[in-house]
Amino acid sequence: MVMTQDPAGYGSVADRSSLHIEDVFSLRFVVYPTALSGRLYVYSTRTAGASGSWQVEIGDGNGGANRVAATSPGVWTMETANDALTLNAWNDVVWVKNGTTSQALYVNGTSKTLVTNAPIANSANADAKTLSSTTYYRALAGKLQELQLYTGLLTPTEIGNLFLYNQLTAPVQHRAVLLLSGE
Repeated sequence: MVMTQDPAGYGSVADRSSLHIEDVFSLRFVVYPTALSGRLYVYSTRTAGASGSWQVEIGDGNGGANRVAATSPGVWTMETANDALTLNAWNDVVWVKNGTTSQALYVNGTSKTLVTNAPIANSANADAKTLSSTTYYRALAGKLQELQLYTGLLTPTEIGNLFLYNQLTAPVQHRAVLLLSGE
């Protein structure tokens, strides 16, 4: 799929039914942050702040440093402890969300401690957006090499294989419905 930039500064992926994933999914992105202060936007369905929409960001989170976080309007739903990411280095990040039951976050194949773990019901009726700057959130500082949205829950073994073998030698069970790559 091709990502385009719209007039509001979003990197957009055209709406497709294959992107309408609600509560059970895995989101993987490979990021090289050159700054981690503030709330830096990576991926979102929150263009209008609709109920059930969500976004993933890196940076300060809810008062920390070098974190990965997910939010829905007015709610922090997932957040790592401090120093989950390394500045000026490649970070392979995977968020696995199993509805309102459980979620986990991995960086470079290693599970990270969550200081906020409150999964809520998500809806999938919004277009996918990435790399935006808004009043409250800043555009990603650095490089986003890959972004993949999977239709199911990646296992710890699959996550490790993605990190170690970059999908070439260890394919995963779930189908990736969004693949963006480049620098």
